[in-house]
Parts: sequence; structure tokens; C-alpha cells
Amino acid sequence: MKLKHFFIALLLIVVTPSALASTKWRTVAPGIEYTEVHPHNLNPLGKIHAFKVDLEHYKLALSFAKDFKQPIATVHSFAKKTKPLITINGGFFTPTLQPLGLRIHDKKVRNPLKPISWWGVFYTTGDHAFVVPSRSYKPNNSIDFAIQGGPRLIVNGHIPSLKAGRDQRTALGITRNGDIIVLVTDNLAMTTIELAHLMRRSYRRDGLNCLHALNLDGGSSTQMYARMHKLTVNVVGLTGVTDVVQVVKR
Repeated sequence: MKLKHFFIALLLIVVTPSALASTKWRTVAPGIEYTEVHPHNLNPLGKIHAFKVDLEHYKLALSFAKDFKQPIATVHSFAKKTKPLITINGGFFTPTLQPLGLRIHDKKVRNPLKPISWWGVFYTTGDHAFVVPSRSYKPNNSIDFAIQGGPRLIVNGHIPSLKAGRDQRTALGITRNGDIIVLVTDNLAMTTIELAHLMRRSYRRDGLNCLHALNLDGGSSTQMYARMHKLTVNVVGLTGVTDVVQVVKR
């Protein structure tokens, strides 16, 4: 029995290394930190790129392919045109390449709310961010950025009922300190349940310390481009997207 218990303990150490490590953040710009998370139990070569953003220094913005007279575009091409610090793919879109769900950019509604019960809305007013269920969202002239997606991964520190199924992921989160988490997976297919647990875990346990989080479009759409100082992150997707979320200076 003692030998059996030893092997069980050893297996837990190998399978869950994140429980023994702390998240290591690197400052890449004033008010922006970067980390890589490596859940080796899912894929030894896969990782998560995550940025922690202080909304006192930066804001979230949207950019649309149709504004450049294109139906879709890659995140990298968006970044070359608009010169943000961080760019990720945005929300879901239809087979006819129309954005699905609410989009607000610079206080202007660019796409209407879609009444999908299990979706949520991630929005900002000044230097504060919120995630609410779609049915609870109320329009307000002070909202300067909003994007709708789903499912909600974390709701006030709790993980709701989520479905299985692994894929590449893109998500936005809000930490317990009010910072924004912007992340994508890289060569790492995850379930929404796995991602939610990782995002909720504390920094001491190699997590991202999120109180709220929203899943955006993923799969072949998942992509990121970020460049600042000596850091460049380029996660290439398998398709173009109709819109992107960007981090820009205030």
C-alpha cells in the first residue's frame, strides 16, 4: 500500500506541475506584464500567452476588416495597419462574414446585441471592466468598449456549468485587482473547463487570478500579435477574422 501511495503522489506531481509553481510575470511596458503558462499535462509543447493590462494606462479597442475594405483579415495584418500594442481575434462571426453579437468601439455601437442566453458581454467604462450575462446588459453612453461572446468562463469567482470539447482558445479576463487579462492558447487545445480553472487559479498556483472571464471566438480563429520593446508574440491562426480586440494607449 505504501508503494502504491508513492506512485499516486508521483503521478500527481507530474500531471499537475502548475500546483507547485508561481506565475512569473515580466514587465514589457509601463502597465503591461506578460507571462507564458505551460500546462504540460495537456501538451508538452503547448502554452498560453497572457498579458496583464492596467486600464489606467491603456484601453481596449476594436478594429473591423470592413473598415479596410476587406471581409476578413489576419490579426497580424490588422496590427500592421493600426499599430496597437496587443491584438487578438475578436468575437464570433457568421458564415457570410458578419460579426455576431454586440460590438462597441469608442462609445459607438458597431454591431447590435444578440439575445443568446449563455453568452456574456465584456465591457469597459473608463478604467473599469465588467462581464455580465447578455440578458443583464443595459446600454449606457459611458460604455466605451464592448464585445459579446461565450460562454462566460468565470462568474464572480465561480465556474459555471461548461461543456467539454478541446480547441484553441481566446479569452478576456478581469483579475481580482481589476486588471485585464488578454490571452490565447498556442498549440494547446483546451476545454473551456480547463481554461476556466487555470484562469481562476491564484498567481501562487501558476494561474491568472481572474474573478471574471469570457470566452471569445477560438479554434481556427485564435491568433495574437503583440510587439513592444524586446518582446514579440505572433500566434498565427488558420483563417482571417472579421474583427479584433486591441490594447492601445490612452
